[in-house]
Amino acid sequence: MKELNEVIPNNELSLEDVGLFVKSDYLLKLLHEKELNTDRPFDGCIEAEIKLLEQEMGIKLPESYRQYLLAVGHYSGRLFQGSDTSFSHLKEFQDEAKELIRENNNPVVLPDSTFTFSIHQGYEIRFFQIK
Repeated sequence: MKELNEVIPNNELSLEDVGLFVKSDYLLKLLHEKELNTDRPFDGCIEAEIKLLEQEMGIKLPESYRQYLLAVGHYSGRLFQGSDTSFSHLKEFQDEAKELIRENNNPVVLPDSTFTFSIHQGYEIRFFQIK
């Protein structure tokens, strides 16, 4: 088996580029095994919702995040407990993250290529870069 640096030399490719990501059905299996479910069932997005979001925002989400959304985009049980990760808030998160940084006089500036996928209790943002 090749080492990761042989597969992705100089970080020129992402793990997704070489097909290394978790499929939504496997993610659901893992979440159940780790008992992160609640009385309410996990609730994923449908492909059309994700495509519409991408069109409206003019972006292409990474396949790994798309798989996450397909598995648990609307409700993820106890995974990320205390954090807002809901699909219905994703567009709002983009402005909220920048506002949170401004409110705290933080010198960090999020580039336009940043996609905020979670806000934790109003003081922490989680994001990734999109191409």
